[in-house]
Amino acid sequence: MTCRSIGCGRDDYASPVVRGMNRYKPADRKGKRVLNDEEIRASWVCTAEMGTYGALVRLLLLTAQRCTKVATMLWDDLADGVWAIPTERREKGNGERLRLLSRA
Repeated sequence: MTCRSIGCGRDDYASPVVRGMNRYKPADRKGKRVLNDEEIRASWVCTAEMGTYGALVRLLLLTAQRCTKVATMLWDDLADGVWAIPTERREKGNGERLRLLSRA
């Protein structure tokens, strides 16, 4: 079957998959570096006057949650200093509820 026979009008289709191409391994994409204490202190000081972005970075440091979880947090998820973290079906090991520090 050619591309013309299904009506798209192109015969020059080239597959993006190349012989010998390997799939990526999730372990290869995993972060390998952790901030040391000095870097965390420097980040805290540098974000003091950065507005919304600085507040986001500080909340990430305080909660140790993923960026997308913190960025999509809603006021409705907070009650009495506890953050009810919404979980998705495919997630494993999520705390679901996190008591926040007063600073957070």
